[in-house]
Amino acid sequence: MNTPTGSIYYPTPIMIQQMQRDAITLVGSPSKILDHVGANNDGIVEAPALYKISDGNYVLFYSAHCFDDDNYDIEAAFSSTINGAYTDRVIVMNTANPYEIYGPGGLDIDPNGVTVVFHGRLNPNDPGGARELFSGDISITRGSVTY
Repeated sequence: MNTPTGSIYYPTPIMIQQMQRDAITLVGSPSKILDHVGANNDGIVEAPALYKISDGNYVLFYSAHCFDDDNYDIEAAFSSTINGAYTDRVIVMNTANPYEIYGPGGLDIDPNGVTVVFHGRLNPNDPGGARELFSGDISITRGSVTY
């Protein structure tokens, strides 16, 4: 958990930076496209996955909260440009899902824009429990992700 100083949490920004076609050489400087929203995320955002949806907008998937807590979840935010601002935040999956997957997180999306993989636990309130790999299909429109 990101320990706050008073009521201020330390930043945990998700950054983006352009690269040359060689996929090694950086271009310009990095810029912040998302950060936590304090206590609503326990001061943590991590594990980004960026995808361009069919309408030309972008969706940024990320995990929030601490991974060993049942509050850990998969969230998404949307932008009309790759460099942000990523807004319209939504919870994609949390522990209150119909599949009894606790603390889901770390989502990655196939280039097909439908198939995803993510990890989670099979038992509630088990912070040291094994995290297992899951897969599924999603549907994305600006401001909404359903599974």
